[in-house]
Amino acid sequence: MLDAPSNRIILFGGDLNIREKELQKIGGIPSGIADLWIETGKRRECA
Repeated sequence: MLDAPSNRIILFGGDLNIREKELQKIGGIPSGIADLWIETGKRRECA
C-alpha cells in the first residue's frame, strides 16, 4: 500500500482485530493511510 503510485487509490478491507493498545505499540496508523471507520465517524458504542 505504501509503495503504490500517488495516482492510485488503494482499498484494503477486513477486520484485523487490532486493539488500540496494539496499534499504539507499533506507532499508530502509518502516514498516508486512513482508517475508513474512523474517518467516517465511528459509532460511539463501538469505540
